[in-house]
Amino acid sequence: MRQRKHSMSKVWVVLPVLVVVACQPRPIPPQPTLTPPLVTLNEREINVEGWSIPRLAGWRVVTSEAGSPVVIIQVSPDDQQIITFAEHPQSAPPEPASTEPITRLARVFNLAHGQAYVYATAPRSFAETLQTLLDELAEQLLELPSPEF
Repeated sequence: MRQRKHSMSKVWVVLPVLVVVACQPRPIPPQPTLTPPLVTLNEREINVEGWSIPRLAGWRVVTSEAGSPVVIIQVSPDDQQIITFAEHPQSAPPEPASTEPITRLARVFNLAHGQAYVYATAPRSFAETLQTLLDELAEQLLELPSPEF
């Protein structure tokens, strides 16, 4: 009987210690957070944390939603030419509404942060202007082979 009392007393001593240890909050390891890059613009350029692209004078700028991969779209004042800059390849960049056939140009540029995919679309009558715009961008950015588009 004494041995049983002795083993029971050990249980009553160890049990509260186990309960206290089990109830202690465990430290939560740091969780990675994906903070979307901040897009800012001025009259000459559009900045995305660590890199920038030229801003076309008079063109409207549209950016992706916060938390989404960066996509910056510049639209000409007449809404006929659209240039899309993206951090990832785009399967269907925006196109202008036109009854005329659409010219589609695509290039990849090497930027400080990695690659930028640039898509230009416009009615065929703007093809030469569109090509000139991309050539001007190529002078400012290092160009890589063009993607399939």
